[in-house]
Amino acid sequence: METLEKKIQLLLRDYNHVKEAFAKVKEENKQLKDVIEAQNKQLSDFNYRSKIDKIVESLEVNGHSSEELKRAIDEYIQKIDGCIRQLSNSL
Repeated sequence: METLEKKIQLLLRDYNHVKEAFAKVKEENKQLKDVIEAQNKQLSDFNYRSKIDKIVESLEVNGHSSEELKRAIDEYIQKIDGCIRQLSNSL
């Protein structure tokens, strides 16, 4: 009987260790998913800006140089990003 109680205690202890380890792994998994999501957003933003840069470099509109056009587009993007942040904060 005493041996059975010791085995049960060992099993309970092992179960609790596994349960704690699982909780840690689950939390780490969530954090890594958040990191991946943030990196994907950064990559998407970079790709978007890269496409705009390529378009701007290939154009010359109304006598404006592509550098001026690029600067103007960047300013518009910054203003739009600011509006999006304000809208996000107000929700």
